Amino acid sequence: MSPNFFTNHKIENFQTRFRLLIGIFFFILLIIGVGCFPPIVSKDLFPDVAKRQPPDVQLGPELVLFEKPPILSTSLVDSIGVAHVFLVAKDRRLHHIEILWDKIIKREALGVIENKKAKTLDAIEHPPGKIRVLSGDKQFFRSAPNAKWIEIKGNRCARFLPVGDDLFCAFRTKGEEIHSPERTDYTYGWLLLVPIIFWSHKHASKLVLAQETPDGWIVLAVMDPDSKMDTDWDFVIGTDSLNNIHFLYFTSKGGSAFVFLCAGISCMGGVSDQKTELRSAQLTFDQLLAHNTNAKNQTSSKVANPLQWVAIKGKPLGGIEYKAIEY
Repeated sequence: MSPNFFTNHKIENFQTRFRLLIGIFFFILLIIGVGCFPPIVSKDLFPDVAKRQPPDVQLGPELVLFEKPPILSTSLVDSIGVAHVFLVAKDRRLHHIEILWDKIIKREALGVIENKKAKTLDAIEHPPGKIRVLSGDKQFFRSAPNAKWIEIKGNRCARFLPVGDDLFCAFRTKGEEIHSPERTDYTYGWLLLVPIIFWSHKHASKLVLAQETPDGWIVLAVMDPDSKMDTDWDFVIGTDSLNNIHFLYFTSKGGSAFVFLCAGISCMGGVSDQKTELRSAQLTFDQLLAHNTNAKNQTSSKVANPLQWVAIKGKPLGGIEYKAIEY
């Protein structure tokens, strides 16, 4: 044993106790500071803070909108002050609830969403008085408060985007439809003590922007058309006060690394997915409308050449890597 062992051990104990005392000291100062803050305010040392008054909020009665938690939900307040809540139940049925002040004035089921992979639900009032909602493979709209809901099948839109008097929507389309770049995804790892590798070829899925016209939804722009990365379902789209269109979205690619090992009756496995990148992009409204396009209706199985569309180039905001370990 080293002759300096006990000396070093005492020094480490002293350092630990010293840090603990410093922590307690600052904690006491924090309590004293919080306790002294109201008197300081009362002495007009911070007049701006002293003048602030909490708003007078009165809570109304509790409203039970739905008995069971929905899988998707969204809401809006229309131009006459009526709140609309839309939700998709576990049975894939789309419900609509109208609320005025503190009363539920209407409940109705609009239909069943047939696409089981529906991941989005969006609603908008455009133009004023016309309520629209989309989810999965269907859109519904109502032209007036007491009008009948109209169902439109074959929906591909995922997010509405109003720009002035025009209405756009964004959705994710398969790479094969727009002839996006092809890539090879590799999945590899160890199964027990056996190395395994396999691969697949895929065209990158892309985010596109379409405009509503009398002939249907016409695709005008495509996001990162030259990239081999997929655009994921999780994206945000909006406009600023100058009618610039902003996009925030994730990109990724397939393939992963995995390991699965067993020792006796115990087994352990893990999967490491590919890195996901957060990107942003911007497009002016004038650039979008000035571009000539011959894109076809978005409900068609054939989509026009993406070279005819506006190419929106995104910029990375940082890499995010997701890893999942399962036992």
